[in-house]
Amino acid sequence: MLRSVYKNRSDFSPGAATPKAPNVTIILTDDLVSTPDRNAGGVLMEGNFVFKPGTGPLQCYMTASKQAPSFEGEGEEDSISVKHKFDGMHPGDALEINELVQGLMGQNVIIIYGSCSNTIKKVYGTPCAPLQLKPSFVANNDMTGHTLVFEAFQKTKYLPGHYLGELPTGNPTAVVGAAVELSVADGFQYKLAPFASTASITAENTDLPAGTFVTLIGGGGANPATLATGAGSGDNADVLLRGGANWIALDGATIDLEVFDDGTTTHLIERKRS
Repeated sequence: MLRSVYKNRSDFSPGAATPKAPNVTIILTDDLVSTPDRNAGGVLMEGNFVFKPGTGPLQCYMTASKQAPSFEGEGEEDSISVKHKFDGMHPGDALEINELVQGLMGQNVIIIYGSCSNTIKKVYGTPCAPLQLKPSFVANNDMTGHTLVFEAFQKTKYLPGHYLGELPTGNPTAVVGAAVELSVADGFQYKLAPFASTASITAENTDLPAGTFVTLIGGGGANPATLATGAGSGDNADVLLRGGANWIALDGATIDLEVFDDGTTTHLIERKRS
């Protein structure tokens, strides 16, 4: 549903330059198993980035004042689409930045950057319309540094996403048995073990706040564990699955659950499965 948009009166200068966080997250799309879904508004991304085993995101320092994310609409009447672009600069000419640039050449990536003024992170590029690096370098009397331009060649109908979740790490918490204890200390992704005999997954939320998204990652086995809709017992959370359909923890399968607290009971509500 479209809504009217007015000036944010709590911000004296909403159009002022936004201070950027200096460390930018780079994700190779080939490393991803699952990405957050966009909600009905088409911009807010809900869920987690899940990586293939042994992979994860990269971090690169980019001078905050030199970061310049942008997008541009292209096309004729009734066929407008957008292309994402992210410009950054890494100062210096260390071996590590040269090796990173060399390794990223020709790779399809997604860029996540944050602000120092709020908790919203912006996501540039999508799995179907990724960015690719077009690097350049200069060493003169004014500066020494690498200019990193990440640009999409494929157009998309989506604007850059807004992401409120935690930055991905690629290191899910290993779970022993079928009981999953959810906690801030253990993160937001949980990898189940393979099961030789049928087991029912239970989950207890110790301190994750309402609105948090957690991801369970299947471990497979001869008889993978099963998550079913049902009221929790004791400290276990109430699980609500779409259509009441059980989730089977096949190796690499994922399910995103949102934490909801009605004041007396913690609910885990399915938002996405793969």
